[in-house]
Amino acid sequence: MGALKKAVLLILVVGLAGCAKRVPLPVEKVEAGSRIWVRTTDGRAVAGDVLQRQPDRFILKTKDGRVDTLLVADVGIIKARPQEYDEAGRLIPEAQIDSVKTNRNLVLYTIGGGALSFGTSFYLGNFLKRHVSSGQDAVMWGTTGLGTAVGIAAFMNAGAKRDRLMAVEKIKDYRKKLAEQKLRQEESRKEQLKKELERLKKEKAEKEKELQRLKKALEQKSEPATP
Repeated sequence: MGALKKAVLLILVVGLAGCAKRVPLPVEKVEAGSRIWVRTTDGRAVAGDVLQRQPDRFILKTKDGRVDTLLVADVGIIKARPQEYDEAGRLIPEAQIDSVKTNRNLVLYTIGGGALSFGTSFYLGNFLKRHVSSGQDAVMWGTTGLGTAVGIAAFMNAGAKRDRLMAVEKIKDYRKKLAEQKLRQEESRKEQLKKELERLKKEKAEKEKELQRLKKALEQKSEPATP
């Protein structure tokens, strides 16, 4: 039972640590939409999504919904998940990734990887059991439990990364299609303006022609009659 508890704890620690990997983030890279974890110069821990970035401060929305202000001068260390950007170089906020991301691959990888890890670890444990003189059962089940825990943690991490990657790609595709749609609308608008300009030019030319005709007719009427 103790080995089982340790295995479960190992799965949670390793798996969740892998799923939530954070890296140092320079202050100048923080922008609206960044999700940051900050250690202040006086030792406080502050975390949240950046709602607004000002030169001297961040406006954060914390996990419990509070809005907090953090001065740049009070920042000691900033960490964040590796930030994702679209093809136009715009940040993809973590909140948007969360709203799109599913746990489909996390579940599939965990179930499939758990079964594979258990089978492999059980085979290895059984092999080791035959080559020790005492504590055979402890060796077999300890190897099985540890191997299964490590395997599940690795597959959980891989599944979570896959889910995140798919969410990011989905957002990129959506933004790309939206940009293409706006481009087509802009091109259509330009084409309409071009046609309208041509129409106005043609209309102006016709008016100029009519004006010249009327001017010429007026001049002919103004000429004195020949005796």
